[in-house]
Amino acid sequence: RSQQAGEYVDWLKEEGLEALHFGERPTTSIPLLLERSLAALRAEAQAAFGVAGILALAPFGADAVAAALDIKPNAANRALGELVDYGLLLRPDDSYQVTHALAHSYARTQAAPDGEAVNRLALYYAALAKTESAREIAGYAVLDDQRAHIVAVQAAALKAEQWDAVRQITWNVEDYLDLQGHFTDRQTIIQAGLVAARASNARYDEAEFLNRHGIACVA
Repeated sequence: RSQQAGEYVDWLKEEGLEALHFGERPTTSIPLLLERSLAALRAEAQAAFGVAGILALAPFGADAVAAALDIKPNAANRALGELVDYGLLLRPDDSYQVTHALAHSYARTQAAPDGEAVNRLALYYAALAKTESAREIAGYAVLDDQRAHIVAVQAAALKAEQWDAVRQITWNVEDYLDLQGHFTDRQTIIQAGLVAARASNARYDEAEFLNRHGIACVA
Protein backbone atom coordinates (compact mmCIF):
# COMPACT_ATOMS: atom_id res chain seq x y z
CA ARG A 1 0.00 0.00 0.00
CA SER A 2 1.11 3.58 -0.59
CA GLN A 3 1.76 4.28 3.07
CA GLN A 4 4.87 5.83 4.54
CA ALA A 5 6.75 3.83 7.15
CA GLY A 6 6.38 6.70 9.61
CA GLU A 7 2.59 6.56 9.29
CA TYR A 8 2.61 2.88 10.11
CA VAL A 9 4.84 3.48 13.14
CA ASP A 10 2.45 6.18 14.34
CA TRP A 11 -0.40 3.67 14.11
CA LEU A 12 1.60 1.14 16.12
CA LYS A 13 2.26 3.71 18.81
CA GLU A 14 -1.39 4.69 18.90
CA GLU A 15 -2.59 1.10 19.22
CA GLY A 16 0.08 0.16 21.72
CA LEU A 17 3.41 -1.12 20.51
CA GLU A 18 3.60 -3.66 23.33
CA ALA A 19 0.62 -5.46 21.82
CA LEU A 20 2.84 -6.60 18.97
CA HIS A 21 5.06 -8.76 21.16
CA PHE A 22 4.09 -12.05 19.50
CA GLY A 23 5.80 -14.32 21.97
CA GLU A 24 3.89 -13.08 24.99
CA ARG A 25 0.69 -11.52 23.64
CA PRO A 26 -0.47 -13.38 20.50
CA THR A 27 -4.14 -13.13 21.51
CA THR A 28 -3.82 -9.35 21.41
CA SER A 29 -1.36 -8.83 18.57
CA ILE A 30 -2.90 -11.15 15.99
CA PRO A 31 -6.43 -9.63 16.11
CA LEU A 32 -4.90 -6.15 16.00
CA LEU A 33 -3.00 -6.84 12.81
CA LEU A 34 -5.86 -8.76 11.19
CA GLU A 35 -8.23 -5.89 11.89
CA ARG A 36 -5.72 -3.55 10.27
CA SER A 37 -5.50 -5.74 7.16
CA LEU A 38 -9.26 -6.23 6.84
CA ALA A 39 -9.89 -2.50 7.09
CA ALA A 40 -7.92 -2.05 3.87
CA LEU A 41 -10.04 -4.55 1.93
CA ARG A 42 -13.17 -4.03 -0.12
CA ALA A 43 -16.42 -4.94 1.65
CA GLU A 44 -16.86 -8.00 -0.56
CA ALA A 45 -13.42 -9.33 0.41
CA GLN A 46 -14.16 -8.72 4.08
CA ALA A 47 -17.41 -10.68 3.74
CA ALA A 48 -15.60 -13.51 1.95
CA PHE A 49 -13.15 -13.76 4.82
CA GLY A 50 -16.07 -14.10 7.24
CA VAL A 51 -17.49 -16.95 5.16
CA ALA A 52 -14.10 -18.67 5.25
CA GLY A 53 -14.33 -18.60 9.03
CA ILE A 54 -17.64 -20.49 8.98
CA LEU A 55 -16.11 -23.23 6.85
CA ALA A 56 -13.73 -25.78 8.30
CA LEU A 57 -10.00 -25.07 8.31
CA ALA A 58 -9.59 -26.95 5.04
CA PRO A 59 -9.45 -26.11 1.31
CA PHE A 60 -12.68 -24.69 -0.15
CA GLY A 61 -13.92 -23.49 -3.51
CA ALA A 62 -15.17 -20.12 -4.67
CA ASP A 63 -18.64 -21.56 -5.38
CA ALA A 64 -19.39 -21.90 -1.67
CA VAL A 65 -18.43 -18.28 -1.02
CA ALA A 66 -20.44 -17.13 -4.04
CA ALA A 67 -23.50 -18.97 -2.71
CA ALA A 68 -23.14 -17.51 0.77
CA LEU A 69 -22.74 -13.92 -0.45
CA ASP A 70 -25.22 -14.29 -3.33
CA ILE A 71 -22.68 -13.17 -5.91
CA LYS A 72 -21.30 -14.71 -9.09
CA PRO A 73 -18.29 -17.09 -8.87
CA ASN A 74 -16.09 -14.61 -10.76
CA ALA A 75 -16.86 -11.94 -8.16
CA ALA A 76 -16.12 -14.44 -5.39
CA ASN A 77 -12.78 -15.27 -6.99
CA ARG A 78 -11.89 -11.57 -7.11
CA ALA A 79 -12.75 -11.14 -3.44
CA LEU A 80 -10.83 -14.25 -2.47
CA GLY A 81 -7.90 -13.18 -4.64
CA GLU A 82 -7.73 -9.95 -2.68
CA LEU A 83 -7.45 -12.00 0.51
CA VAL A 84 -4.64 -14.00 -1.09
CA ASP A 85 -2.83 -10.76 -1.96
CA TYR A 86 -2.99 -9.72 1.70
CA GLY A 87 -1.73 -13.08 2.91
CA LEU A 88 -4.98 -14.02 4.63
CA LEU A 89 -5.64 -16.94 2.28
CA LEU A 90 -3.49 -19.38 0.33
CA ARG A 91 -4.30 -20.69 -3.11
CA PRO A 92 -2.18 -23.77 -3.78
CA ASP A 93 -4.47 -24.90 -6.64
CA ASP A 94 -8.05 -24.13 -7.69
CA SER A 95 -9.14 -24.02 -4.06
CA TYR A 96 -8.45 -21.57 -1.24
CA GLN A 97 -7.43 -22.05 2.39
CA VAL A 98 -7.06 -19.75 5.39
CA THR A 99 -3.38 -19.29 6.11
CA HIS A 100 -3.40 -20.02 9.84
CA ALA A 101 -5.65 -21.32 12.60
CA LEU A 102 -5.46 -17.95 14.39
CA ALA A 103 -6.72 -16.16 11.28
CA HIS A 104 -9.48 -18.74 10.90
CA SER A 105 -10.51 -18.25 14.53
CA TYR A 106 -10.59 -14.48 14.05
CA ALA A 107 -12.76 -14.82 10.93
CA ARG A 108 -15.17 -17.12 12.77
CA THR A 109 -15.52 -14.98 15.89
CA GLN A 110 -14.92 -11.40 14.74
CA ALA A 111 -15.90 -11.30 11.07
CA ALA A 112 -18.78 -13.78 10.83
CA PRO A 113 -21.46 -12.93 8.22
CA ASP A 114 -25.12 -12.38 9.05
CA GLY A 115 -27.73 -15.10 9.40
CA GLU A 116 -28.92 -14.81 5.81
CA ALA A 117 -25.44 -15.54 4.47
CA VAL A 118 -25.12 -18.49 6.84
CA ASN A 119 -28.48 -19.77 5.66
CA ARG A 120 -27.52 -19.50 1.99
CA LEU A 121 -24.26 -21.34 2.68
CA ALA A 122 -26.07 -24.10 4.58
CA LEU A 123 -28.62 -24.51 1.79
CA TYR A 124 -25.77 -24.70 -0.72
CA TYR A 125 -24.25 -27.62 1.16
CA ALA A 126 -27.64 -29.25 1.69
CA ALA A 127 -28.20 -29.18 -2.08
CA LEU A 128 -24.68 -30.44 -2.74
CA ALA A 129 -25.22 -33.34 -0.33
CA LYS A 130 -28.50 -34.27 -2.00
CA THR A 131 -27.02 -34.20 -5.50
CA GLU A 132 -23.85 -36.11 -4.67
CA SER A 133 -25.60 -38.68 -2.47
CA ALA A 134 -27.75 -39.62 -5.47
CA ARG A 135 -24.56 -40.42 -7.41
CA GLU A 136 -23.54 -42.88 -4.69
CA ILE A 137 -19.88 -43.99 -4.97
CA ALA A 138 -18.77 -41.18 -7.30
CA GLY A 139 -20.70 -38.64 -5.28
CA TYR A 140 -19.44 -39.99 -1.98
CA ALA A 141 -15.89 -39.14 -3.03
CA VAL A 142 -16.99 -35.52 -3.47
CA LEU A 143 -18.72 -35.52 -0.08
CA ASP A 144 -15.63 -36.99 1.56
CA ASP A 145 -13.77 -33.83 0.51
CA GLN A 146 -16.59 -31.59 1.74
CA ARG A 147 -17.55 -33.46 4.92
CA ALA A 148 -15.69 -31.19 7.35
CA HIS A 149 -17.27 -28.12 5.75
CA ILE A 150 -20.75 -29.62 5.92
CA VAL A 151 -20.42 -30.35 9.64
CA ALA A 152 -18.99 -26.89 10.35
CA VAL A 153 -21.62 -25.07 8.30
CA GLN A 154 -24.47 -26.99 9.90
CA ALA A 155 -23.14 -26.01 13.34
CA ALA A 156 -23.02 -22.35 12.25
CA ALA A 157 -26.57 -22.59 10.88
CA LEU A 158 -27.73 -24.12 14.15
CA LYS A 159 -26.15 -21.25 16.10
CA ALA A 160 -27.84 -18.77 13.74
CA GLU A 161 -31.19 -20.55 14.28
CA GLN A 162 -31.59 -21.38 10.61
CA TRP A 163 -33.71 -24.40 11.48
CA ASP A 164 -34.88 -25.42 8.02
CA ALA A 165 -31.36 -25.43 6.58
CA VAL A 166 -30.10 -27.48 9.53
CA ARG A 167 -32.82 -30.08 9.00
CA GLN A 168 -32.18 -30.21 5.26
CA ILE A 169 -28.51 -30.95 5.82
CA THR A 170 -29.43 -33.74 8.23
CA TRP A 171 -31.81 -35.37 5.77
CA ASN A 172 -29.46 -35.06 2.81
CA VAL A 173 -26.17 -36.17 4.36
CA GLU A 174 -27.11 -38.68 7.06
CA ASP A 175 -27.33 -41.76 4.82
CA TYR A 176 -23.98 -41.00 3.23
CA LEU A 177 -22.34 -40.68 6.64
CA ASP A 178 -23.86 -43.99 7.72
CA LEU A 179 -22.82 -45.90 4.60
CA GLN A 180 -19.30 -44.47 4.65
CA GLY A 181 -18.79 -45.23 8.33
CA HIS A 182 -18.44 -41.63 9.55
CA PHE A 183 -20.29 -42.46 12.74
CA THR A 184 -19.10 -39.57 14.92
CA ASP A 185 -20.04 -36.99 12.30
CA ARG A 186 -23.33 -38.81 11.77
CA GLN A 187 -24.26 -38.44 15.43
CA THR A 188 -23.27 -34.75 15.35
CA ILE A 189 -25.39 -34.12 12.26
CA ILE A 190 -28.41 -35.95 13.65
CA GLN A 191 -28.21 -34.21 17.03
CA ALA A 192 -28.15 -30.82 15.31
CA GLY A 193 -31.13 -31.84 13.19
CA LEU A 194 -32.99 -32.95 16.29
CA VAL A 195 -32.43 -29.58 17.99
CA ALA A 196 -33.65 -27.78 14.85
CA ALA A 197 -36.69 -30.05 14.53
CA ARG A 198 -37.73 -29.38 18.12
CA ALA A 199 -37.15 -25.64 17.79
CA SER A 200 -39.26 -25.43 14.64
CA ASN A 201 -41.94 -27.85 15.91
CA ALA A 202 -41.27 -30.26 13.03
CA ARG A 203 -42.71 -33.31 14.73
CA TYR A 204 -42.11 -35.81 11.92
CA ASP A 205 -38.46 -34.80 11.64
CA GLU A 206 -38.08 -34.93 15.41
CA ALA A 207 -39.42 -38.49 15.56
CA GLU A 208 -37.28 -39.64 12.66
CA PHE A 209 -34.11 -38.02 13.97
CA LEU A 210 -34.72 -39.51 17.42
CA ASN A 211 -35.02 -42.93 15.84
CA ARG A 212 -31.88 -42.52 13.78
CA HIS A 213 -29.98 -41.12 16.73
CA GLY A 214 -30.89 -44.19 18.75
CA ILE A 215 -29.72 -46.48 15.95
CA ALA A 216 -26.48 -44.50 15.62
CA CYS A 217 -25.81 -44.82 19.35
CA VAL A 218 -26.35 -48.60 19.24
CA ALA A 219 -24.06 -48.92 16.21
